[in-house]
Amino acid sequence: KAGANFIQTQLVYDVKEFAIYMEKVREMGLHKETYILAGVGPLKSPGMAKYMKNNVPGILVPDEVIDRMTNAGKEWADKKPSDLSLEEKKARAEAWQTEGIQVCIDLIKDIQKIEGVAGVHLMAIEWEEAVKPIVEGAGLYPRPEVK
Repeated sequence: KAGANFIQTQLVYDVKEFAIYMEKVREMGLHKETYILAGVGPLKSPGMAKYMKNNVPGILVPDEVIDRMTNAGKEWADKKPSDLSLEEKKARAEAWQTEGIQVCIDLIKDIQKIEGVAGVHLMAIEWEEAVKPIVEGAGLYPRPEVK
């Protein structure tokens, strides 16, 4: 039998739309023929979320996700970026990144509830240090023992 052993999706930020996609996958029985891995990845900033929404084909970023990222930096929202001190810029970036990690954790937990999804493919592009807190926060660590 020739074919794919698994299918890996583009990054998923819109769980509602992904659930609709998976409903169609189940109707066709594809989830019984191959493993479906949902792509997930942390966002570093509201700008990254907006860029992905507007410029990356196949990625749906709901406004709620962009709002979460934006609200994480609301403490600095009343200042122009050029008026922020270096410490404030670092604090804002850290707040955004913390929220981006939490968004990713929440997405994984929601995706785990969708029938037919075999797992996730975590893509922390140029942000490898985000992998550990995401894996731990989503309850994916420690890894199960294979016997």
